[in-house]
Amino acid sequence: MKSSLVLVTASAVTLILFALWPQIDLATSRLFFDGVAFPLETAPWNVALRWILRVTPFLPALAGLFIVAGGKWVAPVVLGLGRRDWAAITLTFILGPGLLVNRILKSYWGRARPRNVTEFGGDKLFTPPHVWTDQCAANCSFVSGEVSAVTALSVALIMLLAANKDRLGQGRYGTGLALAILLPFLSAFQRISAGGHFLSDSLLAMLFTLFVAYWVQRFVAPKGR
Repeated sequence: MKSSLVLVTASAVTLILFALWPQIDLATSRLFFDGVAFPLETAPWNVALRWILRVTPFLPALAGLFIVAGGKWVAPVVLGLGRRDWAAITLTFILGPGLLVNRILKSYWGRARPRNVTEFGGDKLFTPPHVWTDQCAANCSFVSGEVSAVTALSVALIMLLAANKDRLGQGRYGTGLALAILLPFLSAFQRISAGGHFLSDSLLAMLFTLFVAYWVQRFVAPKGR
């Protein structure tokens, strides 16, 4: 429960911060705007980074689906995780990035993307993240679906690392953990630099997904079960 309270508090503080100082979003995006467009949106390395970060989150989710659905034809423990753990990984992806982010928030919140607002050459009004608006009809900016998916991937990686900590050794475990923590921020950088999302979209995508992951883990695969 303590972790849940921390995530709720962090989400509330983030929303209040960007409600009071919405210019933080504009200032962050302006760092990547050249007066005409967001040049990094089409930079080959950034396009490749986006492709990698869009594809890889599906891998543990699909693996979990296969392991759970495989029943007696699949070993009860795969890569150190039991079926309940793999079910939690898949369910986190479905309920977090899938349902909460893409089907609900991005479909109905109506926040325009940075590249579409007037401050960056578009024709839509900029709105803070806490405002429900009509500046976007579908697949909108609040919150980032890709950052949410990569956060779910990070949760899966951390679970795998923890289950294999003794086998990996302290060095490889620490390196893997650092990479897992870095990935959502790397995804956030990609989306912000390409004009696809604001900073608040990215931070709140991480927090909302972690909140979903916490409760899925608590109900589906609690410790000691």
